[in-house]
Amino acid sequence: MRRLFFAFLLLALGGSCARAHNPGLSSLLCEVEGDHLALTLQLTPPDPNGDGRASEQEFIDGETQLRTLSPRWLDVSDPQGPLTVIAGSITRRTDQSVLEWRATIPLRSPGPLKITLRQLGKLSSGHREFVSIVQAGRTLTEGLLSAQNPVIEFSYDQPAPTHTFTDFVRLGIRHILTGYDHLLYLAGLILACHRFRSILPIITSFTVAHSLTLGMATVGAWSLSPSWVEPLIAASIVYVGVENLWMRDLEPRHRWITAGIFGLVHGFGFAGLLREIGVGQNGSSVLLPLLSFNLGVELGQLCIVALILPVLAWARGRPRFTKRGAPALSLLVAGFGLYWFVERVWF
Repeated sequence: MRRLFFAFLLLALGGSCARAHNPGLSSLLCEVEGDHLALTLQLTPPDPNGDGRASEQEFIDGETQLRTLSPRWLDVSDPQGPLTVIAGSITRRTDQSVLEWRATIPLRSPGPLKITLRQLGKLSSGHREFVSIVQAGRTLTEGLLSAQNPVIEFSYDQPAPTHTFTDFVRLGIRHILTGYDHLLYLAGLILACHRFRSILPIITSFTVAHSLTLGMATVGAWSLSPSWVEPLIAASIVYVGVENLWMRDLEPRHRWITAGIFGLVHGFGFAGLLREIGVGQNGSSVLLPLLSFNLGVELGQLCIVALILPVLAWARGRPRFTKRGAPALSLLVAGFGLYWFVERVWF
């Protein structure tokens, strides 16, 4: 809509001023994006011959002018004072016969903002600029400014994050697939198992336990500091690796209890990500993100187990793996866990 209006004004100016001096028109799009304001300025190059098309020389002249004026093109301030404008590049949009300048302004907090255009008086007499302020696809305000009327004010808020069911499922899958400590613990749990009926209660216990604490921590019913959670997750990896070495050829009949106990700790680790992105804060919904994120975690976990089990079944049919391979892998699991534990406690 903003671009259509800008194009209409440009055509109107071109038609009305075909035999007179064209005062010029520029546009400024200000997009509130989280913690910063993204600016896109479009300026028509000078057109002394009045043919309505920007030649190479006119682009060069316009770019030189814009490069000189852009560092002080506008001032932006909030109630605490002026904000810093971080200038970007100047590019040519030959398809629209305009020059485009981009900039970014870090924001301090939601609230009122004031924008003052400082350089309009240094352009051709009567130059006007169409300013549009947008947040999350919604136009907050807009106006046609000039050297005599160079100020526009608006107020913005902090919108609640909008994520869909699919977004959180993907987030859960990505989180478990990149959570190497969780994956290593899971692999360690099933490494010592010889039969599928031993694996099923272990995976079930781990899933139920981490789902429980994930839900409780997300809704704020029970939480544990990351300074405790992260070392305990590493300790769980050390424990399962050492237990594998101790059991050797024994079938882990009661491992589902261990999986459940440490699964409670891993659930707190999963919940940390949801808290970081603001789930449950400022009155936002908890149920949909919690269920869909947990579903994603479980789907990712099932994919990993589905990949490990055939390889493990094949390896178990070889005596050398049982005597040497499995203990070596268990030692590797414990070693990684010990490294993470030391790193998370002392560094």
